[in-house]
Amino acid sequence: MAMIELNDIDFRILVDKINTGIFVCDPKGTFVYANLALADIFGFGHYTKVIGRNFIEFISPDKGASFMEAFRKLMISGTDSTLIKTEIIRHAKETRHIEVKSRPFMKKDILLGSYGVLYDITERIEAEEKMRYTTTHDVLTGIFNRTFFEAEIKRLERGRQFPIGIVVIILGMSKMFNNSEDHAGEDQLIKRVARQLFYALRGDDILARIGEDEFAILFPSVDAGSLDEIIKRVQGNLKEINADKVEPAVEFYVGAATAKKGERLFPVFRKAEAMAYLEMKKKS
Repeated sequence: MAMIELNDIDFRILVDKINTGIFVCDPKGTFVYANLALADIFGFGHYTKVIGRNFIEFISPDKGASFMEAFRKLMISGTDSTLIKTEIIRHAKETRHIEVKSRPFMKKDILLGSYGVLYDITERIEAEEKMRYTTTHDVLTGIFNRTFFEAEIKRLERGRQFPIGIVVIILGMSKMFNNSEDHAGEDQLIKRVARQLFYALRGDDILARIGEDEFAILFPSVDAGSLDEIIKRVQGNLKEINADKVEPAVEFYVGAATAKKGERLFPVFRKAEAMAYLEMKKKS
């Protein structure tokens, strides 16, 4: 049985055909070699379009300087291998995420440049961003979910933005959609409520859907007097839904409480929630 000899393998063809971008560049970051995969990552059909061009020509403008500085330090340091992540602008003006693993190319202690591999990690980055989004946002409305809301309570509890107002809004869904299969109508109403609540926010306020028909808002640096005015604005925004002659009329139950410096936020949130449910019980 014949054995493969290393000198039988054309490694140049192997490197050109591999799906990973491979490069060699001079000390200034100008490419002296690029395989077909690297050219494809940069948006070109052939490696000759890359050779002679500099790394910085492809890096996103706001990240070019930091990338080149990291790349320069890598070559000077003589580090065996370093991983650098950044964004590039492809030839077709499309933004992609890349990961560069590079080593300095030395000969007789003289730095000749660098060589390494380059990966297109765009799909991985997008998947990670989507996962982060879905873990902190409500799928239906696009606002924050309960997980994020509770994390923000813990964060604000350690901060300096006291007093903090907390408002809980419960939507009277059971009366409107009792024994109904109008799920589309129910979803549209919930999204409309989320929009109206969002319009009542300031920049630092945090709105979340914390239950099927329950919303909560955190108002940092808001005292009890200011919170009363905010509640009026929130209620006014919600009443606009009924102004559109929604049938049956939408019912909202609002509870609010304010946390002073040193108070734990979860008990204050529970207080606001209890007040909303008490209002709902009174009007039932």
